[in-house]
Amino acid sequence: MRVFRKIRQIFLSENRFSKYILYAIGEIFLVVIGILIALQINTWNDNRIKNGQVKSYALKLISDLSQDIQEVKFIKWEAEAAYIRLDSLINYTRNLSIEDYKNLDFYVLTYNARYRPYSWNRSSYEELKSTGILGYFDNDSLVNRLVKYEAFTKHLDADYLEDIELIRDANKLMHKAVNFNYKGNPLSIRKITTPYQVDEVEIIDFHQADFYEELEQQRLDFINRDKKLLNEIINSYVDLKFNFNTRYSIELPRLINDAESIIKLLENVYLIDDIENGKIERYKI
Repeated sequence: MRVFRKIRQIFLSENRFSKYILYAIGEIFLVVIGILIALQINTWNDNRIKNGQVKSYALKLISDLSQDIQEVKFIKWEAEAAYIRLDSLINYTRNLSIEDYKNLDFYVLTYNARYRPYSWNRSSYEELKSTGILGYFDNDSLVNRLVKYEAFTKHLDADYLEDIELIRDANKLMHKAVNFNYKGNPLSIRKITTPYQVDEVEIIDFHQADFYEELEQQRLDFINRDKKLLNEIINSYVDLKFNFNTRYSIELPRLINDAESIIKLLENVYLIDDIENGKIERYKI
């Protein structure tokens, strides 16, 4: 700056106006260049901060989605197990006369015919929306998928409310007809379907199971064997059977697939360098 001042004073003292103008233009040019460099540095720094936030939230979203997937896989198993039991109940009643229905069979095949409520991990996505950081994700496909994923989880919440209402109505009818006063551990009844670790759920021949023989010895019969009431019970479980089938065979597989596709997109767009450098591992589908 001292050098610039001296040059400016020399030009003015010697009345070299044309050279002074050129000097002034040059000085303005240098100032502009300095401002542009400062802006570029500031932009680079902002981008660095944004990229860091995007990577951080990409990891958080993957963590939340992976937890959703594990939770939904278990709920899918529960819904499928409930569907198979109710399907077995309907086939059972179709092939027998009402006089041959057994109280114990109704008790076993409708036991715990439900699935747990959803517990979505939405904290990271809610933070993205509330802080405006979602706008840093410059991939329209990703943003659209996140919006649709959230909407679908809310749709499933509404489905659960519908299902739980049908379950309550069916249980009310069941308690009017079926005697539930069996002694023993009812959790053993769950063994009539394959365990969660098995991909495909199937029902076993529960009539040959030890727990069935033990319960059968208690010789409990229907509280009410009214034909109309028993038909109402069966019809109530027909509706539930259809809903459980929709949940485990269509909706929940779709949600798992949507979550996994979002995870894959997050990794390929925002985390690929860290994955290739071995800093983080890919989500294992």
